[in-house]
Order: sequence, then C-alpha cells, then structure tokens
Amino acid sequence: MSFVSIGDLSSSYRLRYLNSQLKGQSQRLSLELATGKTADISARTKGGLDRIADLERSLKMTGQYERNNSELKAKGDFLQMSLENIQTLTATTAATAATAASSRSAASIKSGSETALQALNSTIGSLNQQVAGQSLFAGNRAIGPAMAGADKILGDLETLTLAATTADEIRAIVTDYFDSAGGGFETGVYLGSTKPTGPVSISDTESASYGITGADTGIRETLKHLATAALLGRGILGGDLLARVNLMESAASGLFGATDAITDIRATIGATEARIETVATVNGARKTSFQMMLNDAVSVDGYETATGLQAVENQLEALYLSTSRLSQLSLTRYLR
Repeated sequence: MSFVSIGDLSSSYRLRYLNSQLKGQSQRLSLELATGKTADISARTKGGLDRIADLERSLKMTGQYERNNSELKAKGDFLQMSLENIQTLTATTAATAATAASSRSAASIKSGSETALQALNSTIGSLNQQVAGQSLFAGNRAIGPAMAGADKILGDLETLTLAATTADEIRAIVTDYFDSAGGGFETGVYLGSTKPTGPVSISDTESASYGITGADTGIRETLKHLATAALLGRGILGGDLLARVNLMESAASGLFGATDAITDIRATIGATEARIETVATVNGARKTSFQMMLNDAVSVDGYETATGLQAVENQLEALYLSTSRLSQLSLTRYLR
C-alpha cells in the first residue's frame, strides 16, 4: 500500500484557506442574524434583482405619497380652521348688523360698524395664516401675506366714496372695488396669485389640491360686506340716518349670503380631504404589502441562521485546535 503525504507548506496553505472560508461564513451569518436579511441578495434571488429594485422603488414612491398626503391633510385642517373662524365672524357680524339696522338709531349703527371693523381685521388675519412658511390663501404665490390690512381697504373706499350721497352710489363703488377685474381689490388688497397651488401626486394615478385662493368669490363677498358695514364708522353719509340704515341692512343681508358661500367652500375642501384620506388608506395597505414582499425576498430564518453560525463557530474551534496541535509537532516529539 502506498501513502501520499502532504507537505508542511501545503498543509499550512490548506489550513489558511479553511480558516478564511470559515471566518467569511461566520461574518456573513453574524450580519444576517443581526439584520434579519441575507447578505447576498443576488444569490438569494438567483439573480432576480430587478424585482427587488421594483419593490424598493414602489416603497420609495409610496413613502413620498404618504408625505404628500400628510402635508395636504395638515393644510386642509388649517384651511378649515381659518374658514370656520371667518364663518363664525361673518355670521355674528351679520346678526349684529341686522339688529343695528332694525333699531334705526345712530348709536346702534355706530356699534354695528365697530363690530364689523373688528370682524374685518380678524378675517384678514385668518386669511393671512401661514403653514410652514406658506400662505394658505395666496395661491401659487405662497410667500408672504395674502391680504393687505383693513386700513388699506377702508382708506381706499373712503377716498372713492367722498362724492357719494346715497347708499346705492356707495354700494356700486364698493362692488366695483371688490368685484371688477383690475379693481382696487385685485391691484392693491389681494397680494397673492389668482391661480391656486398646483395639484400634488397622492398615488400612482391620482393628484389633489384644494384650489382655493383669497380672491375666490365667497371670500370677496365676505370682505366686501364687512367693509361696507365698517365703512359706516368713518362717517360716510353723515346726517342721513335712513341712508346709513339702508347701507347697514344691505351689509347684513350680504353677510348672511357670504356665510353660505363660506359653507360651500368648506364643503368643497371637505370632499377633497375625504378623497385624500381614502387614498392614504389604500397607500398604507400597498406599503404594507410591498414591505412584506420585500421582506420575504431578502429575509432569513433567524433559527436556521443561528444554527448555521453555531456550526461554523464549532468548525473554527476544531480548526484552531488542529492548527495548534500541528504547530507543536517536531522530529523529537515524533520519534518519542
């Protein structure tokens, strides 16, 4: 019988190779045990990396949609709060103006105009609300306030109505100021853009926006009738109580109508909010599904990984023991 011996150098190289292999396996299994994911995705998916890339891309896009939905939801909440405040102010002022007109006294007209001035200031404050540095009612020109102050409005109207002698003339001037294209409201009061902010993607197939600006008809109507009532506090039609009562009556009627207009705006925003919420729910389900598929594709079994790691560590210990024994061999010990 013949024997084939392996030289010391060959044995050394073989032991080093085995040591390197086992250490690599130990590091890989340790990493997989810590992360719960395979360290070699290509081998795990048998080269099917396109599917992994598609899942990761889908997760990334769904995450972006979630952020868009969250931002739109926050904006919708603030829009509703601002409009609720305006609606409350408008309804209260309408009732006050109606009471003042029905009393037909100079004192009540003055009191009604003071209430309207306070409401006008507060309404403009609500319209100038900002979220994360973006004006809610300034359209796609979202930097800075949406509206000039009440003093600007009343100062303009006071100048324009200096020669007016009847309630009808003043109503016509105020209406032209607020409603005409290129009128005083558009050129000096509304500081935003008449174009609303553009739609934002909330899913692969849908986008949403609230499409509201401070130049919308319902808001103009509110400001117009508040300004009309507040203007009476500046002494217009002085001495003509009947004309002042007439103007206060029309302001009250207009404010009641404006309250309904604000309700319509809020309903439209609410419908958009409901759609965003529905899409957000679908996005959440899709994200969960994508994450589960990705986990299934790259995750490892914790028990199997731990068992494999223990086996490799046992092999390393055996290898170290063998190496230690071989390193202590000598001719003298061999001859013994």
